[in-house]
Amino acid sequence: MNKARILIVEDESIIALETQESLKTLGYEICAIVNSGAGAIKNIEEKQTDLILMDIHLKGDIDGIETAEIIQSNHHIPIIFLTAFSDERVLDRAKRTKPYGYLLKPFKKQDLKVAIEMALYIFKLEADRKKALDDLQKANEELESRVQRRTGELTKANKSKSKFVAQISHELRTPLHHILGFSGFGINKINKVSKDKLVYYFKRINETGNRMAILLDEILDLSKLEAGKMDYDMKKEDLMLITTHVTNEFQTSIEEKEINLEIINRNRNSKITADSIRLAQVIRNLLSNAIKFTPPRKRIVITIDQENQNKAAALSFSIQDEGIGIPENEINSIFEQYTQSSKTKNKTSSTGLGLAISNEIIKAHHGKLNAENNKTGGTTFSFKLPYQ
Repeated sequence: MNKARILIVEDESIIALETQESLKTLGYEICAIVNSGAGAIKNIEEKQTDLILMDIHLKGDIDGIETAEIIQSNHHIPIIFLTAFSDERVLDRAKRTKPYGYLLKPFKKQDLKVAIEMALYIFKLEADRKKALDDLQKANEELESRVQRRTGELTKANKSKSKFVAQISHELRTPLHHILGFSGFGINKINKVSKDKLVYYFKRINETGNRMAILLDEILDLSKLEAGKMDYDMKKEDLMLITTHVTNEFQTSIEEKEINLEIINRNRNSKITADSIRLAQVIRNLLSNAIKFTPPRKRIVITIDQENQNKAAALSFSIQDEGIGIPENEINSIFEQYTQSSKTKNKTSSTGLGLAISNEIIKAHHGKLNAENNKTGGTTFSFKLPYQ
């Protein structure tokens, strides 16, 4: 245990030396002996001091009580007053400085020890209490800040969720009306219209049915993600092969818009550990968006390459389109649930869940989904998956 460093402020040299000797035998360290208030103030500024033994009557312009007031205005150090007088007026002045002790001269060595130990003990209790209160206040402020932040997030999420519920109701009701309408036409006019017209009705029913299936799948995936019950069947899979299968699904849409789709595979080994169905779901969502928002006769480029991620080899996938892009102030929130870009909202049927679900799937594969606007227009979505 470190020795307490004590400053003696005493204008009578004999008493000062006797006090110093007593302190040494009691195991304390003496910072200095000074005989004036000015000397005490100067010493406090220069040396670390744990306690001050302060005589009330000192040489110079200020007495011990005034010196204590000056020191306490800039420092938090316990002070014990020493005096040969027990005058009530002096005692009242001394009490206003809130000293940690008051010893009448002459005092015994044991009385000095008790006074010092009690002063240091009370001072430590006060310091610990102040630290505990400061820590508690800091913790309360941090908790309050977190509560306010979380409340804001929940409020925003609830508003988004309410909008989503209204939107999804509309998105489900619209294709349902189409199905009912076209099936009704088909039933009522089965013997009155041509075969080609009936095929048209059945085709529209099939298209809207598929649209409803996608919406319901997204809602189901969302509920699984929120419940932490999304299952993954991780196996060695070929990213290039998965990409090829997905692009083949969109061949008709690509041809209808006369889009130039280019697939660049810069890496011979495109095998990774992944859930092929979930990874195909991500690529399908990204490609579907790219086709949807890319004008006719424009270009979409899919690139598979190898990169180093934190000094470990990783396989990168990117899909670059020449579409409408995303406002820069919305880039960071585009992967949040129920969020849609202001450029695409009300312009196409979408739940705003596809990118959020895709982002969670890529996270489960120890990767990260990114989006950035191209300098020449359009957007690039990309992710990196580690070789495992």
